[in-house]
Order: sequence, then C-alpha cells, then structure tokens
Amino acid sequence: MADAHYGQRRYQEAAETLLADLPFSQENFMRRHQGLCLLRFSYADQAMSDCEQAVISTQESLLIFRELRLTHYEERGPSG
Repeated sequence: MADAHYGQRRYQEAAETLLADLPFSQENFMRRHQGLCLLRFSYADQAMSDCEQAVISTQESLLIFRELRLTHYEERGPSG
C-alpha cells in the first residue's frame, strides 16, 4: 500500500503506512522487511523535504542490511 501511495505522490500516507507496518516487522523478527520499510520511509521523507529524518531512516536501514549481509541495498539509499 505504501508503494501505491508513494507512486501517487501521497508521501504522507506512504510514510504513515510504513510506520504502521514497522512494529509488525520488529515483533515478528522480519529484519529484511524492517530494513526495506525504513528505506522506503526514507524515500517518503526525502520527497516531503524532511532530509534529517530521511538520513536517520537510511542509516537504520543500512545497519540492518549490513547485519544481514545485504550490502547491495546501500546503493538504493536516497540521494542528496
């Protein structure tokens, strides 16, 4: 759902959907999914010009990806 909101440029709704999904990922030890949610959250933050939160979300997602040895996700972080 968050991807659909993002594609429609409804960034606030995308961020809200991802925030609602994060606890489920954390409670069920779905680390990869948690990392992807955080990465997508950073895209929404960047689109809403909240660069500070985008950096925080990106850093959290990269920690998870490194832990899981999924370092190819480092290339997907938001730019600028």
